[in-house]
Amino acid sequence: MSQDLLKKAEQTPKNQEMYMLIEYQAKSIDKHSKQLEENVHTKVIISQLEKKIDKLEKELDSLRGK
Repeated sequence: MSQDLLKKAEQTPKNQEMYMLIEYQAKSIDKHSKQLEENVHTKVIISQLEKKIDKLEKELDSLRGK
């Protein structure tokens, strides 16, 4: 029985290839997730800067009017 268990535990080349592909995909997903997070933070910063620019433009227009 223990011989059968050891035999089952051995990895075939197909299994090794699948594990390698899964590992590669996991790394790729992690990389893309990090890039997505950076893009989300960048969008938030851009949005805040746009609001500040709008506010400054209004203040500038009011100063020009005086």
